[in-house]
Amino acid sequence: MIEMVEKKERRILDKELEKEIKDVVDREIKKVVKGIDETQKIIEDKADETAKAIREKPFAWVGGAFIAGLLLGKLLSK
Repeated sequence: MIEMVEKKERRILDKELEKEIKDVVDREIKKVVKGIDETQKIIEDKADETAKAIREKPFAWVGGAFIAGLLLGKLLSK
């Protein structure tokens, strides 16, 4: 009889512990997902800004990329 009561108490404690662990894990997952969403939005905004800048001054971007390519080629050839 005492063993049955002890097993039941352990099951209750295990369920409480399991619920507490699940709550903590769920809360942390929500934080991570929120952080990912914020980061994704920032990346999208930066990509839009870059695309807009390229559309406004395409020759400057092409020229800059060309010069950067020449400099990298010089550095890597040494």
